[in-house]
Amino acid sequence: MERNDFPWITLGTTGGIDGWVLTMLQFIENDTVYYSPFILKPGPKPEIKFRCCFVFLKEDGSSDPAGEGHLYLVPDRGYRGHSRSMWALLNEEKGYLTNGGITIEYGLQIEGIVNEDAIWTFNFHDRLFDCQEKQNMISFYEQSRNHGTTLFHCHKQLLTFHSTYFDSDSNENQMFKLTEDNLSSFDECIQISHGVQVNYAFNGVRFFENAREHMERNDFPRIPIGTIGGLDGWYLRMMQVNYKNNVYYCPFLRKLGSVPNIKLRYYFGFVKEDGTLIPAREGYYYLDFGHSLRGVGRSVEVWLDEENGYLTNGGINIEYGFQIEGILSWKNIWTFNFHDRLFDCQEQSNMITFYKRFFNQNGFTFFRCHKQLLTFHSTYFHSDSNENQMFELTEDNLTSSDDFLQISHGVETYDAFNGVGFFENAREHMERNDFPRNPIGTIGGIDGWYLTMTQTVQNNVTYYCPFVGKPGPHPKIKIRYYYAILMEDGSSESVGEGHLYLDSLYGYRGVGRSVAEFLDEEKGYLTNGGIKIEYGLQIEGSLDPYNFWTFNFHDRLFDCQEKQNMITFHEQSRNNNGITFFHCHKQLLTHHSTYFVSDSNEYQMFQLTNQNYLNSFEEFLLISHGVRAYYISFSQMMEYAQKYKMFNVIQLIDQSWVVMDIESILSEVFKYGLNHYLIKVLKKKKTSKELAEKLKNEDLETIPGEMMKKCVKRFFELAIPDGKFN
Repeated sequence: MERNDFPWITLGTTGGIDGWVLTMLQFIENDTVYYSPFILKPGPKPEIKFRCCFVFLKEDGSSDPAGEGHLYLVPDRGYRGHSRSMWALLNEEKGYLTNGGITIEYGLQIEGIVNEDAIWTFNFHDRLFDCQEKQNMISFYEQSRNHGTTLFHCHKQLLTFHSTYFDSDSNENQMFKLTEDNLSSFDECIQISHGVQVNYAFNGVRFFENAREHMERNDFPRIPIGTIGGLDGWYLRMMQVNYKNNVYYCPFLRKLGSVPNIKLRYYFGFVKEDGTLIPAREGYYYLDFGHSLRGVGRSVEVWLDEENGYLTNGGINIEYGFQIEGILSWKNIWTFNFHDRLFDCQEQSNMITFYKRFFNQNGFTFFRCHKQLLTFHSTYFHSDSNENQMFELTEDNLTSSDDFLQISHGVETYDAFNGVGFFENAREHMERNDFPRNPIGTIGGIDGWYLTMTQTVQNNVTYYCPFVGKPGPHPKIKIRYYYAILMEDGSSESVGEGHLYLDSLYGYRGVGRSVAEFLDEEKGYLTNGGIKIEYGLQIEGSLDPYNFWTFNFHDRLFDCQEKQNMITFHEQSRNNNGITFFHCHKQLLTHHSTYFVSDSNEYQMFQLTNQNYLNSFEEFLLISHGVRAYYISFSQMMEYAQKYKMFNVIQLIDQSWVVMDIESILSEVFKYGLNHYLIKVLKKKKTSKELAEKLKNEDLETIPGEMMKKCVKRFFELAIPDGKFN
C-alpha cells in the first residue's frame, strides 16, 4: 500500500476470453486513501454482461461483502468492488489482514458477449452460476486430440422447451457428446436455440405465405433483409416473368433507391416441404445502377402442383445468400467491402476486424479485412493464428481508416491531382537531362497530365525542378498547386505552393534544387538513388470558348474529406461503362435552395436519371454557381432548376431571355414564372386579336395571378387604341 504496487494475480480464462487478473486498486477521496478489489482484462475485449461479487475474508474466518451485482462492462474497463480505507485495512482490531496480507474471495460469471456483428450472444464457455444446486444445465462436449475438450454449457429450460430430445424431467445436469467437426456451426445452432438472431443480412431464409393468392394478384410483399455492404434498404421478393405464354415467379433481390455498381457473390434456393433444397442459381455478378438480382423461376403450374412439394403450408420458402465483394466508388475506383464479414470466415478464420465503439450512438463501426493480405504486408498481425483477430480503433476519423485499409488491400485511392511520383536513377537522368514523364491521369476533365523533372540553368548553376504539364493545348485554367520533396528519412521539404493562372500550352514548375544539392548524401534528397516528389493539383476554374470563367465539376473539392463541404450528382452510363460525376460546393447550393440539407455532416449524393441532357445539367450547375455565360438549352435547365428549387437560376434565365432573341411558347413562360420575359413577349403582340389567339391555347386557370394581370392589361391596351386605358 505504501508503494501502491499490488501485483496482478492471474485468474485465467472466463467466457472464452483469456487474461483476466485480480488486483487492489487505489483511489483518494477527501485526502483519505482507499483500496478496492478490482477485476480486469488488459487489452481489447468485447462488451460483456456479467455477474460479479467480492468479499474480504478476515483473519478470524468471517467475511465482509465488498460488492455484488450485474453489470455491463465496455471494452478496456474493469469492475471495482467496495473499498476500505488504508487506515481500516491496517487496523489490527478490524482484522482485515491475515498474516500481513489481504484475502479476497471473488466470483465472475460472463452472461452475455457482444459479437463482432454487435449482437448479444450467450456465453457457452463457462458453467452456469448455480448449476450445482439447481441442476439446470445441459452440456455438449467434443474431444479433439490437438485441442483437448471443447464444452458448450447451455440452459436446460430453454432447450427442453423447444425439443423433446432432452429429458425435461431429469433432476441432473445432462451431457452429450458431439461428433461433428464444425463447432462454429454448432455454436450458431445453440445461439439460435436460445433466441439469438445470428442470421446475417446476406444469408437467410424468408417465407412468402399464401402463395396462390399472391400469384393471382401478382402482389408478393417486399420482405426487408437489412443492410448489406453498408447499403440499407435491401429486400427479397417473388417477381413475375412472362415467357413463351407461361407465367413464372422468380426470387428477386433489390435495394430501395439508388445503388452504386457492385460486384457480388450470390445464391438462391427453394426449400421444399420435405426440407430438401433445390438450387435456383449461384455465381458472381456485376450489378449496375437500378438493376436487381434474379434467381431461376418456376411456372405457376409447377409451384401449385402439390406433387412437386414446393409449397409449405401454402407458402414458398426461399433461401438466399448475398455477399458484396466490391463497390465502385464515386471516384470510379473499385473498393473492398469492409462492412460485412467474409463469406467463409467462420470455417477458415481468415478475417481481421477493426472496430470503433461509439458510446453516444450505442453501437459499433466495423472494418472486416482479409487476414492474408494484411499479414502479407505486416508482421504486426499474427499470420499463423487459427482464429479471427480483432483490434480496437482509437482515432475518430473513420474515413481515414477506411482509406488506409483500402490502400493496404491494394486499392489506388489517390485522386489524379494528389499523389507521389518517384524518379529512379536520378544521377543518370541528371547527366543526360532525360527524366521521364510519369502520367498522372485526367484532371478537370482534361486528359494527359504528367509529372517530370525539368532542368534550368541560372548563373552557371544547373537546377532540377518538379514540373506538371499536359501535351498539346488546353484552355486557360486557374489552379491551386503544391510540391514537396520527400526526403530519405521520411520528412518532406516544400518546394512550391499557391494559386496560378495557367495559359494554354504551359505547365507549372516548383522550386528547384541544384544538382550538387540533390547528389549530396548529407542533404538526404535521394531515396535509393531516386527522387520522390509529392504533388497536388486542383483546377478551380477554366475559361470556356466564349471567354467565360467556369467551375470545374469533374474533380472532388480539395478539402472535402475534412470539411464535408461537397454535394455530388452522378449518372450511370451503360454505353460508356462508367459513371459521370458533378462535384459541387455545398455552401453555394444550400444557400439558394432548401432541397439540399445544409446542416448535414456527410457527403450528399443525388442520382441523375436522364443521360441525354448531361450538357444541360452542367450548364444548370454553372448558372447555379453564379456563372453568367452563353447557354443554349434553357428549357432543360429550367426543369432542373424547378426540380432542385434553384429559383435564382430561373430568375437569371428570365433576365437573360429579355436581352436575347429567344422564342418560347407561352405555356413555358407561365410554367416557370418568367415575368420579365413575359413583358417582352406581350410587347411584340400588335393587335388584341393576335394576343387572344396566343392565349386561347393556354389553360387560363393555371396562369399565376400577376402574370394574368399583365396579359389582361396588354389586351386592353391593344383593344382601346385611343390610349385612354389606365
